[in-house]
Amino acid sequence: MNKVTVIGDIICDKEMLKAGRSKDKSYDFNSMFSPLKKIFKDSDYVIANLESIISDNNYTKGVFSFSNPKELLIALKKVGINAVSLANNHILDSGYEGLEQTISFLKKYDIDFFGISSLDNKEGVLNINLSDVKLSLLGYTDSTNYHINKCKLDTSTKYKINLIKKKNNMIYKRTFLSKLYHKLNPEIRIKIKNICRKKINPVLDDYILDDKCIIPIKKIVNNLKKQNRFILMYPHIGGQYNIDVGNYTNDVVKKLHDIGCDSVVVTHPHIIQNMKINNNCFNSIGDLIISPKSKYVLWETLPEYSLAINYYFEKNNLIKITLTLLICVKDDDSYLKVYPFYDFYNKLDYRKKQKYKKEYEEICNRLHLGEYKVEKEWLVK
Repeated sequence: MNKVTVIGDIICDKEMLKAGRSKDKSYDFNSMFSPLKKIFKDSDYVIANLESIISDNNYTKGVFSFSNPKELLIALKKVGINAVSLANNHILDSGYEGLEQTISFLKKYDIDFFGISSLDNKEGVLNINLSDVKLSLLGYTDSTNYHINKCKLDTSTKYKINLIKKKNNMIYKRTFLSKLYHKLNPEIRIKIKNICRKKINPVLDDYILDDKCIIPIKKIVNNLKKQNRFILMYPHIGGQYNIDVGNYTNDVVKKLHDIGCDSVVVTHPHIIQNMKINNNCFNSIGDLIISPKSKYVLWETLPEYSLAINYYFEKNNLIKITLTLLICVKDDDSYLKVYPFYDFYNKLDYRKKQKYKKEYEEICNRLHLGEYKVEKEWLVK
C-alpha cells in the first residue's frame, strides 16, 4: 500500500520571515514544521504548494511579494515534503531570475517540482512511480500578479508557467478618489484601511473561464490516462478568504474533473472553504502555515486551519481518502508551529478546549461532516 499526502499553500511572508530569524541573524524554520513529522513519516510521498521564491538575498520586504532563504526549503525537506507546485501567483515575484533561482535550490535539495514547463519537460508534469500507484502531478495558475510585480510573461525564457486563462466578468465603477487609491502600493492601501478601521474585503471569485485553455490540458490528461496513471491536479484559483466558493472555481474544478483528472485540489484562497466532497475534488484546503501578525489576513475566516489530504493506493487503485486537520499557532515559547489538530487539542486544559472546540465545529460544518468528535483523521472515501 502507498500513502500520498497533499497539503496546502506554504507562504513565508515578512512576519514569518522575522519569526524564522535567529539572534545571530541566520534563519531556521525547522521548529515551525517539526510537529508534522509524526503524520508525514507514514506517507510515501508528500506534496505542497510553494508560494514563495527562494533566493540568496533580497528577502521579503513588502506585503504581497515573497522571497525567502534556502533554509525554508531545508526545513520542508527535513519534515518530509517531497514535491511542490510552482504554478501560483507569486512565482514571478522576483521575475524570471527569481524563478530560476528557486528551481536551482529545489534541485540542490532534492525536492521535486511541477507546474513549470521547460525544454526538458514541455508539459510541466511530474510523474512519480511508487510501488502501488503511478502518480502524475499537474499544476496550473490563473494569475502571476503582474499588477504587483510588473513582470510580463515571456515565451522565450527557459521556464514557463502553466496557465489557466480567465475572463473578467466584473464591471467596476470607481470614483476619482477610488481610482487614485487603487494606484497606491498595496501595503499603503492596507495601512490606510487599518487607520480608517475599514474592513479588508475578500477578493471576489467572479470570473469566467476561457474554455480554450482546457483543450491543451485535456490532451495532456488523455495521454497520461493511456498510461494508467492517477492524475492529481493542483489549480491555483479562486477568491481569497471566500468561505463560499464562487461559480468560477466550481466551473474550473468541474471541467478539470470532466476531462479526466482523478482528483482536483484547489489552492490560493488561504482558508478551508465550504465543500461537499464529490469525485475526489476538494475546494481550498487552506495555508499550511501563516503568521499571526500578517496584516492582510481576515482572521474571522479561520485561516490558521488547513487540511492534509491522505490518498491510500493498492495495486494502482485508490482505496480510501482521509483528511487530517492541521492548525498553525504560537506555542508557549511564542514560536510559530504547525500541529496536527488532534495532538494540539488533547494537550489543552478544559478552558482552552472550549475555545478551540467552537472553531473545530465551524470547520466540521464547512466540510459537511455531520459530527463534531475530534478525530486524528476523517474518512471521506
